[in-house]
Amino acid sequence: MPTELVSQLPNELLDEIFQLAARESHSTAITLMQISKWVSNRIEPVLYEVIAIEQTGFSPHFFLPPHIEKLSSGILDVFKQYGHHVRYLSIEPSQPEPLIVPTLNLCPSLRNLKAPVDLSAEMIEIVQVHLPHLKRISGRFTQHFASLDASKPLWRHLTHLDMIGDHYWSDCSTFLPHLSSLTHLALNDPELNDGSREDEMVLGPLRDCRRLEALLLVSEPAGLLEACKERNYEPADDRVVAVGVKALEDWLNGVRGGFDMWAHADRIIGDRRKTRNDSSGA
Repeated sequence: MPTELVSQLPNELLDEIFQLAARESHSTAITLMQISKWVSNRIEPVLYEVIAIEQTGFSPHFFLPPHIEKLSSGILDVFKQYGHHVRYLSIEPSQPEPLIVPTLNLCPSLRNLKAPVDLSAEMIEIVQVHLPHLKRISGRFTQHFASLDASKPLWRHLTHLDMIGDHYWSDCSTFLPHLSSLTHLALNDPELNDGSREDEMVLGPLRDCRRLEALLLVSEPAGLLEACKERNYEPADDRVVAVGVKALEDWLNGVRGGFDMWAHADRIIGDRRKTRNDSSGA
């Protein structure tokens, strides 16, 4: 693109062009960052907006500057420098709490958190109070469910909640119905523990969560070829979808604009309603 043409484009358009290029290819992004500090400042946020922390440090899916070792000892240094860019964060269960707590504190603009660990009371407090921009969270709250407070900043805007682990409606009935923006809820499929999909933990949210559009009953079976696959299930309520999910792969699909379990459920629910409407109009 000629320099004189670039200088005539509005900054908003240039930002979009550079960021689209960065999302398409990290190698292209790194090359573009060499042009100037002005360009580098616009591309850097894209490189760090999605991060997954796995057992050996950072996932190889994501760009890291070559001088940063992929070891847990270097993780906090990365977040101290780039945490304000992070919008999507996945923390795998193997990571110790002394690493997770400061990591969360260094990501004030987080929009989507996947933390399938046993969240401590301290971690829950950080999420509830200091991460008010979160729209989606996947976490294990079973050990400290009583610490969840629907009046805290996080819950006013949360739309998607994946509650890993086994829960009881007697505990959740004073919390979930008060999440005013909640439209999508995922729970462990009761059938995993020989339970029933007619359990109150399934029926309660359908009845009492006023804005609920989709209730996912999730399992993670071994050997699934697809990231997300519906199992053979015909519910009485169109909003209920039973899915098998490969968790990290599915999460990555979603944050990169692809097809995750939430989009999968929305499509299934839409198809069901279309089929019913077509049948009733025939």
